[in-house]
Amino acid sequence: YGDSDLEADVNTLPNLSDFIPNDVLQLLYQSREWKLQTTINELIHTERTHLKGLKIMKKCFREPMERFPGMSPVELDCIFRNLDQLIDLHTQFKYALRQHREEAKDHVVRHIGDLILRFLDGDKGEQFARACAYFIEDQSQALKLIKKKEQSADFAALMRVCEANTLCRRLTLKDYLPSVMTRFTKLKMLFEAMKKFVSDDEIES
Repeated sequence: YGDSDLEADVNTLPNLSDFIPNDVLQLLYQSREWKLQTTINELIHTERTHLKGLKIMKKCFREPMERFPGMSPVELDCIFRNLDQLIDLHTQFKYALRQHREEAKDHVVRHIGDLILRFLDGDKGEQFARACAYFIEDQSQALKLIKKKEQSADFAALMRVCEANTLCRRLTLKDYLPSVMTRFTKLKMLFEAMKKFVSDDEIES
């Protein structure tokens, strides 16, 4: 596919030992720092997983539907709305997280609060929240539209072809669409978990 995000194997959460040297891991084991690194590892992995899902929506569903003569631009916009903007925002966040870990000594991530606040607080945070809200605000209408279009044999056949793509892992478009809301909720849960394991100075920095 020529896209490392689409080709990524995201089925298994990587172990900390994939990144952090064993001697360093031994020092961290069962400490508050260990729990923080475990949560950060989950954040990075699930961000990568979510980005792959967004790109699957574009590659496996939107692009074939754009070529389908029975879909109007208005209908496509109803379903996919600002998908490209979400892909761009999550790509920036994913690369920033990965670079932050790669540059950290022994890949033990420090000052994660700085990075999170840079993306999810202030103007950037508002942009992220608005983008997610815009995508999901009329999702019930999008799902109704898909259900209505599936009454057409040609559209139903198109959906079967789209879903047969191995990237989709037997999931339908109706399975992928709610992932934007699910991810936003998951991010808040992970950030709350991280607050338990970092100092007040780092959170406020």
